Amino acid sequence: MRTYTLWDPQDREYLSQETVHYLRNLLLPVTGHTSLLLDDPLMPEAAKDGLRDVSEAAEQMLLVINQIDQKSRS
Repeated sequence: MRTYTLWDPQDREYLSQETVHYLRNLLLPVTGHTSLLLDDPLMPEAAKDGLRDVSEAAEQMLLVINQIDQKSRS
């Protein structure tokens, strides 16, 4: 079993990419389910307000994750 370190640039890039992949996967059900619920015509508007907040927060997290991904590749 290999041990990765943050001092080795190749290890750091690998760990960054793995972390980015993991975080994107965690956000996928959040963005998917909020989108489905927001499209539901029976969903009360008060509930949709909270769902929009969740959706916006998830989108902001994706922007941060994408920035981390870009910086780890440069």
